[in-house]
Amino acid sequence: MRTDRLLLQHMPALSIPYRFFLSAPLFGILGALLLLHGGEASWTNRWTAETLAATHLLTLGFMATVMVGALFQVLPVLSGHSVPGQRWLAPGLHILLAASTLALATSFLLHSDPWRLAALLLLAVTFALFLGALGLRLVKPGGGDSVFGIRLAALSLFIAVALGMLMLWVYMGGHTPQWLQQSGGAHLRFALLGWVLLLVMAVSYQVIPMFHVTPEFPKPLARAIPACVFIALVLLTAGSKDRASGLAVALLVSSGIAYAAITLSLFRRRKRKLVDYTIRFWQLGLACLIVALLGYGAAYARPEWSGPASQLQWGVLLVVGFAISIIIGMLQKIAPFLAWLHLQQACLTQPSAMLTLPTMHDLLPRRRARVQFWLHGTSLALLTMAPAYPPLGLPAALALAVDFAWLELSLLKVLRAYRGSLDGINRL
Repeated sequence: MRTDRLLLQHMPALSIPYRFFLSAPLFGILGALLLLHGGEASWTNRWTAETLAATHLLTLGFMATVMVGALFQVLPVLSGHSVPGQRWLAPGLHILLAASTLALATSFLLHSDPWRLAALLLLAVTFALFLGALGLRLVKPGGGDSVFGIRLAALSLFIAVALGMLMLWVYMGGHTPQWLQQSGGAHLRFALLGWVLLLVMAVSYQVIPMFHVTPEFPKPLARAIPACVFIALVLLTAGSKDRASGLAVALLVSSGIAYAAITLSLFRRRKRKLVDYTIRFWQLGLACLIVALLGYGAAYARPEWSGPASQLQWGVLLVVGFAISIIIGMLQKIAPFLAWLHLQQACLTQPSAMLTLPTMHDLLPRRRARVQFWLHGTSLALLTMAPAYPPLGLPAALALAVDFAWLELSLLKVLRAYRGSLDGINRL
């Protein structure tokens, strides 16, 4: 493991990212239960109340919660600057993000304007605080390739949230600008292919070489690929369906596939050849990204190929196959690594305690990651097939709930092991 480029002296308290990590799987479980409640209708129409609510519980409740928590951890050790006011901002944002996610899901389920208004206000406050604090650090020059990618990801998040809030305002009967009428696709693209994909790229430049001892991502492409993705997203939103728009789709698809292919090649060249299920998660997620992007390009070129089932499958591949696979995989490494790092810091005042310091595999055994991978792979396979054969929706939703429940239990195990070790160190 290589940590030489990390500024560990700026590492925040473990409670700051961990509060986000622990609560995120609960939203995943809730989203799975909503899909279960929606029955076969959830897999025939992406606009049902349960499908919309479950989608946002997965994207805002699980994905964004983990990613916001991770940024509180990652940004200080990459840039040397903590997020301003993180000790009070992190707990406040955690509550606000949870409340806004639940309010938004409830507004879909109840078709209620008061709940939509509550969600609108909570989302505005949540992301104004988060992006405002993040922006104060990101506007500073420097920071390397990862921080460059985080800047584009944060800008994509701002656009995605703004478009989503405008759509919510329209649902409440607000005036619909002409340019907003086709904004649903832009909201989805900036959320999944902007915020999520660009942040995964930025973080991967650090965590893949650090945890898996691979070669570095090619320097000339580390900024060029994220820049191409962002430019393509802007061109797609600003342009109509013409030659320029087609070129933007080609740029987006080729850039995303290039990133996935290069990253997969780095894993093949890693120095440690032991079986690592975190790598399996990365490989699964990147393969899903390639398939989803190829499907997106094909649907653009041949719209008649893009029916309701294929649109749902595209969403499953991007959300569950790509984003959630990689997030779950990274948590298998990041959660025990952070706990181990904080225990190591606690040993600095008790050098004799270094002999009792647990390994990362003591904190989270390999078998748990292996079980997590097969649970996730099973749920992904069922979820991908359910749009084509809706009766599979029931076992798919159940498998997804078990997948998130196992993740929650693993994170709790790491926390219990950390607290037990810390108590032992303090008693010495």
